[in-house]
Amino acid sequence: MKNDLLSPFLIEPNSCCTETYLVIGPFKKKESTVYIINYMQTKFFHFLVGLVKNTQNAMKKVYQFVPIQDFSEPWTDEKLYKKYGLTQEEIDFIESMIRPME
Repeated sequence: MKNDLLSPFLIEPNSCCTETYLVIGPFKKKESTVYIINYMQTKFFHFLVGLVKNTQNAMKKVYQFVPIQDFSEPWTDEKLYKKYGLTQEEIDFIESMIRPME
């Protein structure tokens, strides 16, 4: 996992940060946090954020179309496409619009 300003990352308990970061959590299980980070790195997630986000700012409202998942399991684009019944045309569009996270 990259630990830079563009990638989500996990911090340990009793940590703090400035408003520079959007904090998600806390969660009881580290595993759930890792699954959330994986979800946030999917093209599906980035596409839905991109529908609203038109600046570099990531205010709460840019996540309004992003559905919350069951984070007791990992999520991939393929699982998300299947869960939401996306057509191949819709999948191809998302895949063409969003670059993979490195």
